[in-house]
Amino acid sequence: MKKKIAIIFGISGQDGSLLAKFLIKKNYIVYGTSRFAALVNLKKLNFDKKIKLFKLKINSKKNIEQILIKTKCDEIYYLSGQSSVKASEKLSFETIISNNLPLVHILDYLRKTKKKIKLFNASSAEIFGNLGSTKCNENTQYDPRSFYALSKVISLELTKTYRNQFKIWACNGIMFNHESSLRSEKFVIKKIINSARKISQKRQKKLTIGDINISRDWGWAPEYVRGMWLILNYKKPDDFVLATGKNNKLKDVIKKVFFKLNLNYKNYIKISKKNFRKNEIKITRADISKAKKLLKWNPKMNINFLIGKMMNNKL
Repeated sequence: MKKKIAIIFGISGQDGSLLAKFLIKKNYIVYGTSRFAALVNLKKLNFDKKIKLFKLKINSKKNIEQILIKTKCDEIYYLSGQSSVKASEKLSFETIISNNLPLVHILDYLRKTKKKIKLFNASSAEIFGNLGSTKCNENTQYDPRSFYALSKVISLELTKTYRNQFKIWACNGIMFNHESSLRSEKFVIKKIINSARKISQKRQKKLTIGDINISRDWGWAPEYVRGMWLILNYKKPDDFVLATGKNNKLKDVIKKVFFKLNLNYKNYIKISKKNFRKNEIKITRADISKAKKLLKWNPKMNINFLIGKMMNNKL
């Protein structure tokens, strides 16, 4: 039986690396693109030698088309681009371009060639903005509060429009926060864990942090890459929200991390206004009934499991 071929745009990040591992275990041939040479996450997973890497030139339509021609892929996962909400305040242009220009080139290649290639685009719960207690689903109105969120609205609508206009198999995963030990310290839970560990070793005095009263739906990233695959291989192209459906306050996450190290977090945190984001979203809540019903995707791992795994640096 012929092996399926997948290409992951943005393979060097957390999701790209975990997705590569997932697909290789499903007997796929996996190719990847990255804007950067480092494949630290893939090396941690011991899969760096099993993947052929292409250098992505985000401004080059020719480069992207050549990659797609060479790989003869069946599935495309678009996870590429600038992924930090905070960084997007200063990198507005780079965020919009890196999250959308290669995607347009891919979509247009699929339009022109009419090849039966399936495309998954990674969107974000940031597109919903500050909806308070409202549970967000696939029909919730967008209210982007950052350039990162705006870039994800654009990518989602590009994917939907090409799908509807040209009958391309193109899907969106609207994903809420999901973590693993592959996360970099620019993401808050990894920062908390690293700081708490240093404090317990007397190598750091305080955890400096912003608003600890925000509430998020945090999930376990390996479950989410399985969700991406399920979305792309559903019986028809469609869009799905991926989340746990459960929320935790950042303050409670901090408390749990420090408790595992026998520390009272109240003695070791410093709230800094410099760490507060502009237009910070106070709470995000998800309705995942569509993914549960149609994809039979039901995430099992809770925040305690996630923290334990990340603190033990395990996948």
